[in-house]
Amino acid sequence: MLRFLRIRDFALIRNLEVEFGDGLTVLTGETGSGKSILVDAFGVLLGARSSQEMVRTNCEMAVLEALFSVSSRSVDERLAAAGIGTEEESVLIRREISHSGRGRVFINNSLATLSLLKTIGSELADIHGQQEHQELLDTWTHLKWLDRFGKNDAAVHEIRALYGRMHAITVELDGLAMDE
Repeated sequence: MLRFLRIRDFALIRNLEVEFGDGLTVLTGETGSGKSILVDAFGVLLGARSSQEMVRTNCEMAVLEALFSVSSRSVDERLAAAGIGTEEESVLIRREISHSGRGRVFINNSLATLSLLKTIGSELADIHGQQEHQELLDTWTHLKWLDRFGKNDAAVHEIRALYGRMHAITVELDGLAMDE
């Protein structure tokens, strides 16, 4: 769950900090009030493509930060595999976009890759907007939600490991058959 969002020198936004509470948060406002800029910034923070045009005019760098409270085992596992620890069931993401076009990604204050951010970002939040690709239409997402609702994380992890072992044995058997 998103707990805190900070946007600095992104598009028209000089400095914005928002703290989110429990429950549903809805962004509303008149046309031209800046809702799309917030959504775009949040998308970039979760791994969407960025460009130097997103940096506010006459500024060197845009900085986007978000703090998520996380109880997902898969997020913890992916971060651990990348050598990034989690603290107190929270994940801090920071993305810097330089005016020169270079950018950096930090997860829990550790330098990270954009591909890791995209992977983690897809599990932390899902952005829904008009005529956008929505995760609700993805059947694999439905299975993930059902497993999470049924508290099947341990069973899913065990089956994944067993399948990996079975696949490795199948590859080894195929190799032995080819050698004969």
